[in-house]
Amino acid sequence: MGQAVPIGSVEITSAAPGTDVQLRVPKQADAETAPMTREAEWRTIAHTSDESGQVTLQPSEATTSRYLLVYITKLPETEKGRYLTTINEVVVKRS
Repeated sequence: MGQAVPIGSVEITSAAPGTDVQLRVPKQADAETAPMTREAEWRTIAHTSDESGQVTLQPSEATTSRYLLVYITKLPETEKGRYLTTINEVVVKRS
């Protein structure tokens, strides 16, 4: 997003059932760039498990950020030994 905005909810559309997702923002609230060196530079503000279709994530607390990370923590098994998911669309709504 071009500037920091208050995040009200995030709609994620996925075609694969069984996907676990976390929504994260930088720990440094006024970050000029998205942190890309360590996972520890991000904090989780919402999560969901075993989802498919469309899911709406809402931050557990008021959150304003310029950067948002959709972090996949579990992939569904599509075939024996093969794991795959698809994120079709992400819509961020302001609060």
